[in-house]
Amino acid sequence: MNLEIEALRQSAPKLHGRDAEFAASLLHQYDSRSSLSERQWPWVATLTQRAQAGEPAAPKAKVGSMDGLIALFDTAIANKLKHPKIRFDINGETVVLALAGERSAHAGQINVSSPGSFESRDWYGRIDRKGEFTRSRRSPGPDGLVTALTALAENPSKAGAAHGKRTGNCCFCATELTDHRSIDVGYGPVCAKRWGLAWG
Repeated sequence: MNLEIEALRQSAPKLHGRDAEFAASLLHQYDSRSSLSERQWPWVATLTQRAQAGEPAAPKAKVGSMDGLIALFDTAIANKLKHPKIRFDINGETVVLALAGERSAHAGQINVSSPGSFESRDWYGRIDRKGEFTRSRRSPGPDGLVTALTALAENPSKAGAAHGKRTGNCCFCATELTDHRSIDVGYGPVCAKRWGLAWG
């Protein structure tokens, strides 16, 4: 038994956001392979220390019913989309919504972040299925984030489509849109089918 790994395992439930996801990933890899890389081992101690530091509770806000948004994600997953994402805009900045994976301590909740890879993106918080937004203490996100999430909850496809129209890229898969019908709605026919939306 590795004491460092066990310390992280015991402390992991106290972590939030990206830290919680990273800890879950490290533990899963160790359990699968019985090893971690030289670059990963220092993170075991760092995450354990963060968990044990007893940081104050993250701020929370109600953003409204997530039923419409959850329904979109559930449809995409039912249609075999492995990592569904929705992109939308706040004052010209792109914000990405993605479901937390099965290995996450918050599986099934919606992560809110900037674009980019796991290592490079800023995590702004997560939304549970009751519509409660737990905001990141380190990266609160763009001004007006809570207001925008509330509007998104009311009409998720409309908010995503607005992003697609502004950028010329699909609000779901980020592929460039070339057909005028796709540009008009903000997403292409393939994604429309996967997400259960009208097109054309």
